[in-house]
Amino acid sequence: MSMSYSKSIILVPTLDEKENLEKLIPEIFKLMPEISVLIVDDNSKDGTQELDETLKHNYNNLYPLYSYFNNLAISSIILSSRYTNSLSISGISSI
Repeated sequence: MSMSYSKSIILVPTLDEKENLEKLIPEIFKLMPEISVLIVDDNSKDGTQELDETLKHNYNNLYPLYSYFNNLAISSIILSSRYTNSLSISGISSI
């Protein structure tokens, strides 16, 4: 019996992670094609945001969000809360 990930979201906070995302995103969708991936980028300077835009054309469930808070943890929580109705990360809940 295969597991469905259609209602699941992987949150990927990034700051200058272009090289890692080039490998990570294809692997995630290869393993779990139904999953949604939310990339929250905190003002990367290495081309991460440009890569996100290119990748989202290949993966319908890839959602890049861009932040300029200069605090990746806060950015991830605030912006991902906007994407979902509720969010729970390591015991922190936001509704």
